[in-house]
Amino acid sequence: MKLACYISNGYPSPDGTIEYAKNYAMSGSDIIQIDFPSYNPYLESDAIKQRMKSALAITEDFNVYMNTIAKIHVCLPTMIIFLLIYEDTLSLIGIDRFIEFCVENNIENITLIGSKNGNYRSQIMNKEIKISSYLPYDLPTNDIQLIDTTNGFIYLQAKSHLSKDHFLELPRKISFLREKYGLDRPIFCGVGLQTLADIEFVKESGADGAFIGSSLFKIENDAILVSKLITEMKEIASREELL
Repeated sequence: MKLACYISNGYPSPDGTIEYAKNYAMSGSDIIQIDFPSYNPYLESDAIKQRMKSALAITEDFNVYMNTIAKIHVCLPTMIIFLLIYEDTLSLIGIDRFIEFCVENNIENITLIGSKNGNYRSQIMNKEIKISSYLPYDLPTNDIQLIDTTNGFIYLQAKSHLSKDHFLELPRKISFLREKYGLDRPIFCGVGLQTLADIEFVKESGADGAFIGSSLFKIENDAILVSKLITEMKEIASREELL
C-alpha cells in the first residue's frame, strides 16, 4: 500500500513547503499531495482552511504556488506528486496554463473540487492527466455516479464524525468499489487517519493507499518527529501480507 503525505502549498512559506516535501520524501513517503490555496475551500477541515488563508495572506500570486511545485519536482524528480485544486483557483490560473504546468512537471493525478465547469475535467483528461473522484464515507449515489466521469483514483473518506463505528464498514465499502470498478481504479483512503493502527486497518481493508495530513500538522515544527511518524507508517503500509 502506498503512503501519501499532504502538504499545504505556501504554508508556512513557499520555502517551508519545499522543506516539508524534502523531509517527507527522505522519511519514506511514496506520494506527496500538495494543494493550491482556494478562497472558498468548502470541503476542507478548519486546519487546512486556515493554512490556505495564511498562504494567501503572504501572496495571491498563483505563479508562486506553481513555482513552488516546480522546485519540488526538480529537487525530488522521482517523487509522485498529486495535486488538489478548487475550481475557483483553476479559473484564476487559466485552464490552458494549468494543463501546460502539469505536463511540464509530470503531474499525472489531479483532485479537482467543484463541478460548475465540466469542460475543465474533459480538457484535463484529454491530455491523459487523471482526475480523481472523492467519495464521502456514506457513499452517496450521486457521488458514485460521478466516478464514471473521471479517470483517476478513488479517494474514499475513511472516517466520519457522524459514525461511532468509523472503520467497521471500510472493508465492505472497498470490496463494493472493487467489484464495480475492478482493479484499474486505485482506492486511496483518507480523512481522520491519525495513528499507526489507522494505517494498519486501512491496509488490511484492502486499500491501495492512505493519505495522512493532520497527524503531521500536529508535530510539523519537529522535523525529527515528523520523519519518525512517516517512517513508521511507511513500514506498516509496505509490510508484506502473511500467507
